[in-house]
Amino acid sequence: MSTRIDELLRRVQEAALNPSAPLRYGVAVLAALAATDLRFEFQSVFLQTPYWSFGLAVVVAAGFGGRGPALITTSLSAFAAYWFFLRAPGSFAIANPTAAWGLVLFITLTGAIGLLIGSLSESSRARTRAEENLRESETRFRTMADSIPQLCSMADSSGNFFWHNWRWYEYTGLSFEELKGSNWLAALAPEAAPEARAGLQHSIATGEPFEMVLPLRGADGNVRPFLTRAVPVHGADGKVKRWVATYTDISEQRRTEDALRRANSEGLARAAELQAIMDAMPVAMFMTHDPECRYLFGNRRAYELLREPPGSNLSVLAPEGKRPKAFRIIRDGHEVSPYEMPLRRAASTGEAVYDYEMDLALDDGSRDSLIGNAVPLLDAEGHPRGAVGVFIDITERKQNEERLRHAQKLGSIGLLAGGVAHDFNNLLTVIIGSADAALTKYPFCDEVRHILTASERAAHLTRQLLAYAGKGQFVTKTFNLTDLVSRSRELLLASIPKRVDLVFHLPEQELLVKADPSQIEQILMNLIINAAEAIPPQTDGRIEIATGTSDVTAERVRDHEPAYDTRPGRFVYLKVTDNGSGMDEATQAQIFDPFFSTKFTGRGLGLAAVQGIVRSCKGFIEVESSRGAGSKFQVFLPASGKQSAPEGPAASRPGPSRREERGHATILVVDDEDLVRRFACSALQSRGYQVLEAKNGRDALEVVAAASQVPSAALVDLAMPVMGGEELVPILRRDYPGMRIIVTSGYSEEDAGKRFPPGSVCSFLQKPYVVATLLQKVQESLNSGPNEKAPAAA
Repeated sequence: MSTRIDELLRRVQEAALNPSAPLRYGVAVLAALAATDLRFEFQSVFLQTPYWSFGLAVVVAAGFGGRGPALITTSLSAFAAYWFFLRAPGSFAIANPTAAWGLVLFITLTGAIGLLIGSLSESSRARTRAEENLRESETRFRTMADSIPQLCSMADSSGNFFWHNWRWYEYTGLSFEELKGSNWLAALAPEAAPEARAGLQHSIATGEPFEMVLPLRGADGNVRPFLTRAVPVHGADGKVKRWVATYTDISEQRRTEDALRRANSEGLARAAELQAIMDAMPVAMFMTHDPECRYLFGNRRAYELLREPPGSNLSVLAPEGKRPKAFRIIRDGHEVSPYEMPLRRAASTGEAVYDYEMDLALDDGSRDSLIGNAVPLLDAEGHPRGAVGVFIDITERKQNEERLRHAQKLGSIGLLAGGVAHDFNNLLTVIIGSADAALTKYPFCDEVRHILTASERAAHLTRQLLAYAGKGQFVTKTFNLTDLVSRSRELLLASIPKRVDLVFHLPEQELLVKADPSQIEQILMNLIINAAEAIPPQTDGRIEIATGTSDVTAERVRDHEPAYDTRPGRFVYLKVTDNGSGMDEATQAQIFDPFFSTKFTGRGLGLAAVQGIVRSCKGFIEVESSRGAGSKFQVFLPASGKQSAPEGPAASRPGPSRREERGHATILVVDDEDLVRRFACSALQSRGYQVLEAKNGRDALEVVAAASQVPSAALVDLAMPVMGGEELVPILRRDYPGMRIIVTSGYSEEDAGKRFPPGSVCSFLQKPYVVATLLQKVQESLNSGPNEKAPAAA
């Protein structure tokens, strides 16, 4: 109930202080009516003062409504007085002239009084309203200032603070007396007061706004950072009248910023760690955050693999101008479309790609083999938003596998070649030896001569097979390649048709290589004959032979793996170029296969043997050819140092007198092949030697033990059943140190020599052999001491 009364009184008060126009003018009319009524009621009383009620009405109207209502009341009162009290009956004129002057005087006086009182009333109400509005404004300002979360204060033009809001007192715990003037600085942390004072003085002097982060101490003793802003309030004259300052607590913002800064720092650290981990991994990692795979980045190995600078876009689907250098993905011999590449498939379809093996071909011609996985990155709804791929470079592994397969292939071929050479050479030994002996008895027998020629060709084929397998017989020395080619000029000219010109380009400098000169001559001869055969009949041919040096890089070496096992460095080359019919790629892929020929089937080992010799020398061969444009074969051999010294003069060798002393010595022949053993025994007996024979090592030990005297020399086959030469020779060396031991085998001297320690054998006799070679080896062995000479390979 009291609330309603208070509200009613408040409304009445508002109406009194600020009455509306209808009310004010309504009161003016009512006042005039009331004055008229009073004039009628008290007609006799107001004879002497007829206008007193009307004057009172004007005063009331002026005091309540102001000047306008006062004039209205004056007019209505004058009309009422004229109409009801001054007008003559039945006429509009005033009968009494004195009364007329009284009415005029009334209108003049009451009008003036009404205007005066109305003006005073309006001024009073305006002042009252202004004061009320000011009080309301101040109340609203204080309410607003106390309700905002910031601290607020005001200072005069000199910077002396005279007001603070409630939040300021609440936070600092200080009273106005403690903060007025410049004492507000006491709320700051002591170390910040000088800087704050200087900044405020600068703003007061220049009129510029003040802004600074100030540490304010709270009532709880904690100091928090506040963003302090003070702006000037200018008067009508443009001068600063006061300063209004706000203080915003930014401690939470600072904590948030610090937390964000720490989180950002930790995120950057984690990203750096992740990048370091990625860069440290020996695999190529790729990542895209785009289902279309238009932007692709990777780790250090990925950029190295594609030869691109770090941070660049690696996607072939990138916008034009941002793509990497051209590269192709090859799989199963076919180029993979950019839209079918593993990361693109995983990113667009959301399906992982595992164990994807491919070749990466760059525009510089290099090629790397890769295998890896690509898995999609999914968003919260399970939709693909990118992909991650990890690929391992398996180029070296594949090369090693290919090298191993090649080595196994060569090992198998070598094993086959060795076995064939051993067994075939045993047969050829008997055939060649018997034919040679028969030719001695019957020098004019052409049939025997044909047998010997064919057998020698068969022996040459066996040597080629061993050369292809890298097991040929080598007599290694250092020599000048240019000199060897020059000495072969006449032989080469005789080996090619006369219609073919042979042109030499030989430098004067020494081109030293360490190899078997006869094997290099075989290489040269094969290349020249092949070049001549490649020139079509009835065509003027041209074959150029050149020698020189070249520095071979690691990249160039890798291009020839695994066919050749070589190392980068300085090389000497032999180049043979022809203007023949040339070869296509399919033919070039087969030219080093045994018995491959473009002329007819079964030509021989030719280039296969050449490759085997070059491989044994740690060199390599490069071939350039195209159909109709001729061919170029370039053989690279490692360069060597000093040239080997020439052999000593014949006079330094044992003389004939010593050989004659050994003419009737006893020779032990140990061979499991009956025909070979009988041929060797017959040849030695024909020259006056005493011969003991055995079919294996154990039989040989029994024969020697039962003999009346120890044999002076032993001809021992390497491969025999029961006990071979590899087991027999150490026993003979131990029990019979004076015995000269000659090892014979269908294997090469180098291969055979590896099976014996140095100095354990006196000489080596390669199968097949003829009688003269056998007798020479035996004679040389008898003329030397037991340890005077041993094969270089042994």
